[in-house]
Amino acid sequence: QLLGVYRQEFYQFIEQISKHLWAIDDFEYVVALAGLAYMTDDDCYGVGYDNNGNYLYAGVKPTYQGKFEMGLYNDNSCISLSESDATFDDFGLTSDLDLGSKDDGSLSDDALNTLYGYWQN
Repeated sequence: QLLGVYRQEFYQFIEQISKHLWAIDDFEYVVALAGLAYMTDDDCYGVGYDNNGNYLYAGVKPTYQGKFEMGLYNDNSCISLSESDATFDDFGLTSDLDLGSKDDGSLSDDALNTLYGYWQN
């Protein structure tokens, strides 16, 4: 029986893994950065209201078999899961390609277009 879940700052964990495992022009690196942009570096933050007027907060939600996804919560600590029909994606939070500190301007236009294609998918 599961007794509890230790809540780690996932953003920092994924960021450190991505920096040390993949090169800037690897598909996996761009996918990791897209995931970081999607989850943001906030542990728990307000995203808007559901159809019933309840204010919702977003944060990383642990799921089955050690996986995770973005979840909606009723509280600003992201502990109490929302039972709303809304999903994180309903709030339309997106971002543009940002390769971070590894983007030193040395990538060709073709490489950047390829990476942007990874980002959008």
